[in-house]
Amino acid sequence: MHFDAIAGKISNYEPGNERHHLSALCSIGVSIWNNFFYKNLFSRYFSLYSLSDRINEIFLLSFLVNFFTASVLICFLGFQMSVGASYFYLFKLAFFLMMMLTQGFFLCHYSQKLTDASHSVADAAYNQNWRKADIRYQKMLILIAERAQKPVYFKASSLVPVSRRTLTLLMRLSYKLFAFLRLMYAQ
Repeated sequence: MHFDAIAGKISNYEPGNERHHLSALCSIGVSIWNNFFYKNLFSRYFSLYSLSDRINEIFLLSFLVNFFTASVLICFLGFQMSVGASYFYLFKLAFFLMMMLTQGFFLCHYSQKLTDASHSVADAAYNQNWRKADIRYQKMLILIAERAQKPVYFKASSLVPVSRRTLTLLMRLSYKLFAFLRLMYAQ
């Protein structure tokens, strides 16, 4: 992911080792090199952050509908399988149930990876050897570290972030609906 690449560039960059790249330049040239490196990284990071906001705006309703229908379908599939049917029909239901669970898992898993990768930018900025750099470089590093404290995540609504925890909530909701249906069916 791009956030991992940015975190890798931040953690691998040594602000005191530019002299072998810019041996003909004086310390002002080193300062310019630091600023160029960080301004480029800074613009990439904020463009990725704005892109994730736009993706959230576009797919907000889609994620919400996906989670709601997946929860209801998982519940009804489990109920249909518990009522009893032929082995071939149970096999089809079990296969469809596995596909619904897999779809929800992949959506939540990769959204969690995005959140973890965006949070790793803050760790990389914090762990970088910034003491050797000039003050402008340190200030830009602080801006990125401060912004990265709020990780990027996809949302299923304005309140629910998509993550592995969301998958467990989806499974709990499905089971509650399943238990309710079984109770109503038994009476």
